[in-house]
Amino acid sequence: MRSRPNLTIIGRALVDRVEVQGGRAVAVQVMIDGRRQRIAARRIVLSAGAYGSPMILLRSGIGPADELAPLGIETVHALPGVGRALADHSAVQLSMRSAELDREMRAFETNHWLPDEQCLSKTRSRRCREAFDLHIYSVSGWLPEENAWKYNVFVSVVNPQSVGTVKLASTDPEAPPILDHGFLSDPDGYDLAVIADGVEIAHEMLAASSLAKKLGPDERLGAAPYSRAAIEQFVERTVGIYWHPACSCRMGPANDETAVVDASGKIHGLDNLYICDASIFPAIMRANTNLPAAMLAEQMAKGIATF
Repeated sequence: MRSRPNLTIIGRALVDRVEVQGGRAVAVQVMIDGRRQRIAARRIVLSAGAYGSPMILLRSGIGPADELAPLGIETVHALPGVGRALADHSAVQLSMRSAELDREMRAFETNHWLPDEQCLSKTRSRRCREAFDLHIYSVSGWLPEENAWKYNVFVSVVNPQSVGTVKLASTDPEAPPILDHGFLSDPDGYDLAVIADGVEIAHEMLAASSLAKKLGPDERLGAAPYSRAAIEQFVERTVGIYWHPACSCRMGPANDETAVVDASGKIHGLDNLYICDASIFPAIMRANTNLPAAMLAEQMAKGIATF
């Protein structure tokens, strides 16, 4: 791939913004070795992920005008959906340890390869009526700072109803974004209820397994039994990211205010500018986002080549 005569790979290049002239994207401005360079192209495809792609659009003046003006960015193309529908699979972590677990893990490690193994369960909450809406997976973890082994179980809602935002902190391309994942913000409390169900299911699974005698109490929840109120408070206090950001430049029809690209991945209302990454998923899938993103690229490559 790297030897192809029509392919140039430039490392350590930071894309600042896209230049738009007469409703058409004509070039990108890129920082390379501290110097700004302009790269023109007859077709421009952004693939900077669910955080990076909306940031590039916003710095380019493509996005909601009410967010751009306070940063001194001229609105080149008003598109209110940019950065407005960020989704991720919110999750919580249960953690347990014991002297027996630590001793057995150390003994096994002396003669065996010991990677961070995983075991994944796809299951349903009380609210699920089709397929599944929970991931529950376990993974052992070595804590070098404590010189000890821990057993972790993660619980994640995989059809979340909550959405968040990606916004610019400044026009500096090196500045990190302002991220609000909006975890547990859906007005019906769906996500909270589902994850709380998942925590209950996880503890039922642990209590029924051979690990029950080897594990100590949950370090965050304490010793069982747990009231529903205590579990929900735990979820609200510790909920975090599952590292599957998506949908911040979501695909949809032009009359949808939250949509940024059409079915081909082209930015609504602009020529020659496409996005190909997880940011354009119209909704987050009940799975890891890496393979769907690769499949998206395979499909879009066929179409873009003919435009």
